[in-house]
Amino acid sequence: MEISDIKITIGLPTYNRSNLLPCCVKSVLDQTHSNWELIISDDNSTDDTPKVAQELVNRDPRIRYFRQASRVLQPKNRNTIFPLSNCDLIFFLEDDVILEKDCLAKLICAYNDLAASRKVAAIMPRMITENDADSTKSKGKEVVVFSKWTGLDKPQYHIDLEGRVRIPSGHACSLIAKQAWSQVGGYDETRYKGTCFREETDFYLRTGQKGYEIYFEPKAIIYHLKYRSGGCHSSPLKDDYYYARNQVLFLLRFHKLRSTYMIPIFVLYLGVRLIGRRFRL
Repeated sequence: MEISDIKITIGLPTYNRSNLLPCCVKSVLDQTHSNWELIISDDNSTDDTPKVAQELVNRDPRIRYFRQASRVLQPKNRNTIFPLSNCDLIFFLEDDVILEKDCLAKLICAYNDLAASRKVAAIMPRMITENDADSTKSKGKEVVVFSKWTGLDKPQYHIDLEGRVRIPSGHACSLIAKQAWSQVGGYDETRYKGTCFREETDFYLRTGQKGYEIYFEPKAIIYHLKYRSGGCHSSPLKDDYYYARNQVLFLLRFHKLRSTYMIPIFVLYLGVRLIGRRFRL
């Protein structure tokens, strides 16, 4: 099958970021790969998201808008998109992300190549943020490394590699096979709360337990604006609480007995980080 014949769903979960939607969606409309449907899933926003989303729907028939009846948070809002999709592949966007024009085409090409001989759950694009002033510089060649002491990952999603590499986990904006999502039961809707930190890592690791593989495609590029309001964010204090809570639950699920020493070390690390931030050390 030709790459241009492969239709994909682009899932865009959003909450109270109506000002970001037009720019994000424009980067979808500008894609060289045009065989897609876009589903905007609104987590019951209280701003102008319904109005802005409807304007986008009126602009292009490939765009659909779904609004949650009440706030359900990120994992469930993501899961909502899968049964609404008419495709076998779903690419997840976030509302503070911009795509390079050939991003979808390169992700689909990578999936098509790899899935011919492997059980592929997801293809992750390279992500460049505002803090990556020189995106060619990195420490080593690992995209994601997990600490054996805290279980925290040290991602280098901006890394510019020569070719595709297999990775253990990744960020939220990936091309995902619906079959893999179905086999693991989707994103965990109950375990991770607040900022929903760890829900995507949890999902990727569970696909790995089912024999699936995840790959990083550095030629496909997205830009992350890291907008600090709306979305999953609340107050800094609440964000810190849910960050700690979710990491502890993550360690208990995936590290079992090792979590007995990893959790205290993580708590110590977090305490030092918070003190350093408080006094700007």
